[in-house]
Amino acid sequence: MAETNDSQQQLHIAALAFPFGTHAAPLLTLLRLLATSLPPTTILSFLSTEKSNTQIFTNKVDPSGTIKAYNVWDGIPEEAVEGQVYRGNVQAGAEFFLKVVPGNFKKAMGEAETESGVKISCILSDAFLWFSGDLAAEMGVPWVAFWTAGSCALSVHMNTDEIRNTLGMPGKANKLLASDLQFNFLLLQKENCVAETVKQTLTFIPGMSAVHIDDLPEGVHSGNLESAIAQMLHKMGLNLPRATAVVVNSFEELDPIITNDLKLKLRKALHIGPSALSSPPLSNSDENGCLLWLEKQKPSSVAYVSFGSMMTPPPKEMLALAQTLESLEVPFLWSLRDHSRHLLPEGFVESTESLGKVVSWAPQPQVLAHPSVGVFVSHCGWNSILESVAGGVPMICRPFFGDQTLNSRMVQDVWRIGIRVEGGAFTRSGTSSALELVLSREEGKEMRESISGLKESAVDAVGRSGSSTANFKTLVEMISVMFVGHLGELPLAGASMATSFASVTGFSLMEIANMCTQTKMEKHSFRILEIWSFEMMVLLSGLLPNPKLETSVLSICLNTCSVVYMIPLGLSGATSIRVSNELGAGRPQAARLAVCVVVCLVVTEGVIAGAVLILGRHVWGYCYSKEEKVVRYVGQMMILLAASHWLDGLQSVLSGTARGCGWQKIGAFANLGAYYLIGIPVGITLAFVCHIGGKGLWTGIIVALFAQASFLAIITLCTNWEKEAKKASDRVYGSIMPIEASS
Repeated sequence: MAETNDSQQQLHIAALAFPFGTHAAPLLTLLRLLATSLPPTTILSFLSTEKSNTQIFTNKVDPSGTIKAYNVWDGIPEEAVEGQVYRGNVQAGAEFFLKVVPGNFKKAMGEAETESGVKISCILSDAFLWFSGDLAAEMGVPWVAFWTAGSCALSVHMNTDEIRNTLGMPGKANKLLASDLQFNFLLLQKENCVAETVKQTLTFIPGMSAVHIDDLPEGVHSGNLESAIAQMLHKMGLNLPRATAVVVNSFEELDPIITNDLKLKLRKALHIGPSALSSPPLSNSDENGCLLWLEKQKPSSVAYVSFGSMMTPPPKEMLALAQTLESLEVPFLWSLRDHSRHLLPEGFVESTESLGKVVSWAPQPQVLAHPSVGVFVSHCGWNSILESVAGGVPMICRPFFGDQTLNSRMVQDVWRIGIRVEGGAFTRSGTSSALELVLSREEGKEMRESISGLKESAVDAVGRSGSSTANFKTLVEMISVMFVGHLGELPLAGASMATSFASVTGFSLMEIANMCTQTKMEKHSFRILEIWSFEMMVLLSGLLPNPKLETSVLSICLNTCSVVYMIPLGLSGATSIRVSNELGAGRPQAARLAVCVVVCLVVTEGVIAGAVLILGRHVWGYCYSKEEKVVRYVGQMMILLAASHWLDGLQSVLSGTARGCGWQKIGAFANLGAYYLIGIPVGITLAFVCHIGGKGLWTGIIVALFAQASFLAIITLCTNWEKEAKKASDRVYGSIMPIEASS
């Protein structure tokens, strides 16, 4: 399908899902949230396996009509037995799936581009899919990774190599020859060390001092380090620092130390959860009447039991849990898949009909938010933890695999909002003690107080001025701004522009928010506004008739301008220091001479640099693009760029003179007025009224520089240097006199 100019300006996000467990649903929730904040023309493609898409979509198109699902091959050969691959066995399914990535995703993305007629401009993927960074690099688009679990688990995978290097790899001593008597002694020592190592905590990782080594997910330090899942997670930890941003399904206040550490390791860590509070449930269905049943129960009396969709405790543990609930007469709501119901004791459902309710599915977020629920008996999956926090319900944890053991450690020993089942498995005595502790004893009251505090923090985080809300806005801004740098087939030019926009000195919407919170604008804020005037011209070029060409060429000019400006910038700093030193020393004529010398230098430099730009105008564009029309247009712009550089150098050293004389505010307001009251209006008029295009926008910059340089030149020529020297001396001596008096 041929692309039109309109389609080239559309944003197209491809969401790549990990199709196992509960990974796909949170990614879809995030995509739905983005759909409400991005332009309505944005195309949203969701890529997962057919089985996964069938489970989370009622049809191939999202009910809102904004998200289209595309199937990727799961890699399972026809002869494989589907039930054996998927039912409770993520490892087997993942091994098939990971053998056919990323080719299966490439094919599906091609289908999405062909059907929509719009090239993908951003890849949003489950963090597990480490290869997404390579796909994004090949396509020249940003990569945003979504971590569906908590900060603690992410920190572990980011620090896997450090954990292995610090603790060593288990089992290496077994490679020695057992026939050596000395080995027997060493082996005994090793067994003792292993016992001690299990108790060792991760004190060398920020925020993880309460975590024991045996809490780590399998494949990090122990277990099969060569398994498909272990290899995938290790590669993920190595590749995430490449991502433009990593979005975390948590909130900063839950793990502040870990959050700060992640911000140091990642380019951008954005905590936007908990999703249980920030987005409505996908369905309000309560087909089994769970909420109606809860209405009949006493406050904080019900034990809600659910172990997720993937795991069920062994028969012996199911028996112990069921018998304990019945013997203690604890009201319960048990969400249990139909295929696992046979694990309950015979006649249990009938004998406890007046006490509890067993259902095949329950609306978990709404259940946990109900005031009748007093404890959540859970596998400690991350989504369950967030929903428990959102509902303010303490937990009894029975973890099975993955990050669940780590999560349960945090629940019990860090956040203190629950307890791990004794011995890691349900027994009648251990389960009885846990239920009584949470529901009846003082420790349970303390847990409820702790989780109430976390609930309050979570609600604040997703509030109007909360951290998660701010991070989500940042994510939307990043995707939108990075899209400006991906309008067409000019990745180098687009990259230079996007980098400029995202840098500290570039166009930053976040900086506006920071400045609006200040009562007075500081000097650096005026400098930011001056730089934005250049950036604004590039943004405005996107509204011109040929936005791909205009935006790309102006971004090249902006990048070139930044490079050649380094010499005048250095001279400006030197002028400021030299003038302030000479005036402070009472040598006004020396200060005046310094200004004259630097002005001559920068004028000469401007002539030389301008000549180079003009002479090289026919070849300079090839540094950025092979498109002939781009190179020709850049050549035409180089003449204007030479003029703007000459004026920019002159105003730069005159601004340095103003700073050296202590006229910071005068210089700042002169800059602001020249650009926003004169330059930008002139540029807009020439570009859109006189139809001069990008040349008109850059001419507006030249007019602003001329006005700025003229104003500063008049001030400098009218300066009474003797008077300025006296003012400087007064400032110097006024600052040291109190010190002398006190001595």
